[in-house]
Parts: sequence; C-alpha cells; structure tokens
Amino acid sequence: MIINSADEMGYIVVLGATPNCEGQHACSYGALIGTARPLKDLNFYSTSEQKAALVSLHHNVKGSFYAPRCGAYCSDSVVVWAEGKFHYIIGLKAGSQRDVIRAANSAIDAANP
Repeated sequence: MIINSADEMGYIVVLGATPNCEGQHACSYGALIGTARPLKDLNFYSTSEQKAALVSLHHNVKGSFYAPRCGAYCSDSVVVWAEGKFHYIIGLKAGSQRDVIRAANSAIDAANP
C-alpha cells in the first residue's frame, strides 16, 4: 500500500504492486479513498460519465457501484458511499460488484463495531 496523499481533508491509498506506483494501471490493483472534499474535485477516479447502480451496504448505508470499463484493459470497479460529511471510495482493478461491496462492507464494519 502506498500513501498517494493524506491531509486534514482526506487520504488516497494506492494498492500498488511496486513501491513507486501512483495508481497507474500497470502497477495498481485499486485504491482506498476517504475525503471531505466534493467528489467532483477528486482526480483519481472519474465517474461523471458512468451510470451507477445503487447498492445497499452494511449499517443501512447506501452506495453507488460503477462497473469497470473494458477496452485494451479494464478499469477499476468502484463503490462510493457517504457517511456524514465524508465520502469513501474503494476501487479494485476489474473487480466484481460482489468484491468491491465486500471491501466496502469490511471498511464500514470496522468503523462501526
């Protein structure tokens, strides 16, 4: 795991295969993001042109799932949810909806024992 950025407004952690991976497709398996910034201000994942599927997460949290886009390679599958003023995003390289929801539920459960 590589801390891409961290400050009082949030964090981006890259699940990288190499020590200097900054989220590039060739070295990244995904990312974990928590932010108090508006989602439109994040440059890491762009979901503005994708259609979301609404999903139910643990502790009555509602989220949005974005399927990967595949061409020469597949992008990350992404699940996004909000708790209070914070937004959370988990992305997994070509991950299934089931896998990213399981990851999101794990994070939600850890924060709400």
